[in-house]
Amino acid sequence: MSESNPSRRKKVISTQKESSNEKAQVARRKKASSAADDTSFELLFKKKNYLWVGIGLSFLFLGFVLMIGGEQSSPDVWEPEEIYSFRRITLAPALILIGLGIQIYAIFKK
Repeated sequence: MSESNPSRRKKVISTQKESSNEKAQVARRKKASSAADDTSFELLFKKKNYLWVGIGLSFLFLGFVLMIGGEQSSPDVWEPEEIYSFRRITLAPALILIGLGIQIYAIFKK
């Protein structure tokens, strides 16, 4: 059997499309490798978002501190004015809710 039969030979025809595909694949590989080598990263939030998070945390902290209060003058005497004061019952929870609202705003702000 002879290999000289022209019908059995494979012909390879290179077209312009194939070479442009190869160039595109090489460019993609270079881009992927350069992206893997790049050590810089982008933060999840912007500077303003972190500022709002700080403000919200300060409101939360202040609300919890106001809710703590102080000790009673005498452990034997029950003083409802100190425990059920405006500061502990109304102001502190309001500050905590405001702080949580600011945190939600800071997360969703674009």
